[in-house]
Amino acid sequence: MRWDATAVSEHDDVAVVLRNVTAGERVVVRLPGGERAIVARGAIPLCHKIALRDLVPGATVLRYGQCIGETTTLVALGEWVHVHNLRSRRAVAHVTGGNDMSPGFDAEAFVDSACAAVSLPIHPEQRAAVADNVRRLHAMADALLAFPLPTRASDDEPRP
Repeated sequence: MRWDATAVSEHDDVAVVLRNVTAGERVVVRLPGGERAIVARGAIPLCHKIALRDLVPGATVLRYGQCIGETTTLVALGEWVHVHNLRSRRAVAHVTGGNDMSPGFDAEAFVDSACAAVSLPIHPEQRAAVADNVRRLHAMADALLAFPLPTRASDDEPRP
């Protein structure tokens, strides 16, 4: 079956659409456990996110098994998820230990899904090396996201 969106973790709340989607269109999402069809509630641009479930305001949103932010409004299954209903948690302190809200990152699943999405073959002997590189990039991204951003007294002040 042809698929239109992908999610790489069974815990993902959103999938990334691989083409422009129109309102009311059936979207086939490739998931780790198979495929699932959902109906888009509105237009969704290429490479943007579609909700895989209903999300209440303040819900943590996972993409690729990682927290990317929290909802600012009610988000319905099939709705476009972007800055109009999602707030980044980049500047929020990284949660560690037993309270970590994002499950472990599966580099192999990410590589398999990303390569399939763009029809990029990877030789089986190279898959582990590519996954190791993805793990290193993921660790660097986690470190950057955990780095606190400077705060300003007012939005009217110029940025340094």
